[in-house]
Amino acid sequence: MHHLRRCALLALALGAAACNGDGLTENEREAYGAYTLTAVNDTPLPFALGRSCGERAERGYLELAEENRFYVEIDISKPGCAGEAERTWVGTGIWTVQGAAVRLVSDRGGDRSVVFGSTPAPFDTQGLDASGAFEGEGLIGSTVTFRFDR
Repeated sequence: MHHLRRCALLALALGAAACNGDGLTENEREAYGAYTLTAVNDTPLPFALGRSCGERAERGYLELAEENRFYVEIDISKPGCAGEAERTWVGTGIWTVQGAAVRLVSDRGGDRSVVFGSTPAPFDTQGLDASGAFEGEGLIGSTVTFRFDR
């Protein structure tokens, strides 16, 4: 009985130690962190979305966070429509690393959002190129490539 109790305590201690880590693999730790949006379709910001008010992506960022969740935010201006305020489009989802690529899978929903498919985004120490789209407010976005730099 004493032996079983000691084994149970050891298993409990090892389990707790395993839970205290950040849960990221070595490759995920390389990708983990904040990135700044610098270009869309190889065009430096601002990037024109091709809409009636001249909407354009002004700035943005991507955060590959703990528990393999990501958050993306892109500020969209409407310089061609007086009185129209800048809006922020967002997106969330899960991320994993496959070799030298980050796979971003977006949660669905929201009025204005930035979405990524499951196409792996190649990354290196400089940043990553993610395939995705702007969706919402009547915009059915075609696929674009977002360039995020560290």
